[in-house]
Amino acid sequence: MDRRLVMDAALYKLRNGICWNELPDEEFGRWQTIYNNASRWLKEGIREKAILRLGEYEGTPLTPAYRLPSMKVTINFAPRPDEEAEVDDSPARRSM
Repeated sequence: MDRRLVMDAALYKLRNGICWNELPDEEFGRWQTIYNNASRWLKEGIREKAILRLGEYEGTPLTPAYRLPSMKVTINFAPRPDEEAEVDDSPARRSM
């Protein structure tokens, strides 16, 4: 397997935020072959060595493939249907 093809496929995957099985066959061949080689590189530390050899890059950084949007989480504990809700009418509670 051409090592350059494996590296290009891995970069394509990262840049486009796709799964391995979504790699275009006409450009990279069988995705399973690319995946197997990339996985072997990861396990053997080859990928990290390649990245270190490339050195610093001052171009546009890759965006994280799986970045989550900002979220605000609110929680509301509702009583169970068989329980009665306790109501706190104190002035401190109403001001919230």
